[in-house]
Amino acid sequence: MLSRLTAHVTGFLKSRRPLSLPEKGVPELLAALAEVRARKAQLDRQERDLIAATQARLLQHREELEALRKKVHDCGIAVGEDGPAPAAPSTIAAVIAAAAQERAENDPSAAPPAVGSAPGSADCCGQPA
Repeated sequence: MLSRLTAHVTGFLKSRRPLSLPEKGVPELLAALAEVRARKAQLDRQERDLIAATQARLLQHREELEALRKKVHDCGIAVGEDGPAPAAPSTIAAVIAAAAQERAENDPSAAPPAVGSAPGSADCCGQPA
């Protein structure tokens, strides 16, 4: 009984033609092409804007990095393209101690900067920011 019912439904479905979309004429196709080209032009503008913004940001970052390199170099720290030259911790401590002693000898009222002082209060050389 089930097979007879499914046979009727299957035959009914086979006899139905699939819905066909109406064919578009030349004016409709040309209008669709114009819309696609307009969207493409908008995407091209967005792409150019993004590329320009990326290049501007990259230039800004390069300038900031160069300013930091100069500031570090002015403090007497040698920095190459790959970063600072490796130094042993004892060497760094000796340099810091010598700089503090020299500062104290030149200006007895100058106290060494406190460890953990407020960021931005002085640069790497102890000069006011």
